Amino acid sequence: MERLTVPDKKIDGGLRRAIIDAREVRKEAMTIYWELKKYEDTGLTPEQIMELKEAVQKLENIFGDEITVNQVIDFFVDFYIAQGDPDRVEKAELLTNEEAAKWRELKERDTAKEPTKDSDSGVRYTDDYICPNCGKHFTGTGIAEFCYHCGQRLKWEK
Repeated sequence: MERLTVPDKKIDGGLRRAIIDAREVRKEAMTIYWELKKYEDTGLTPEQIMELKEAVQKLENIFGDEITVNQVIDFFVDFYIAQGDPDRVEKAELLTNEEAAKWRELKERDTAKEPTKDSDSGVRYTDDYICPNCGKHFTGTGIAEFCYHCGQRLKWEK
């Protein structure tokens, strides 16, 4: 982003404001106006913008420099649409840590995993299996797509 203002200089005990030539400001008034309008149209405060900048920096630290703000926004938009919450997309609210953890848990649970056959169960005439997610038992081979107890998606050998 090209800077439209003159930055303050840090000095001992505070900041020194730069001297501004009003004639130069007048020449750039419409450019400054349209840039300010774009910012104001976001509805974000300077503090919120700094929080977003910090969040993007954290994501870049995790995923590398390849991630862009638009990719982050697209991720949340897709997530909220998938959750059937388009109102939240309109308000552009981000996930809380708790919601993000829940989303990861649900995504992991939706990944098909093979149950473990329990040969010591004592159940007769059918097979007994252990859910790979919750560890609870259920009987029958290939009859359920999900664990009855926790909802873990199951993958059966063909």
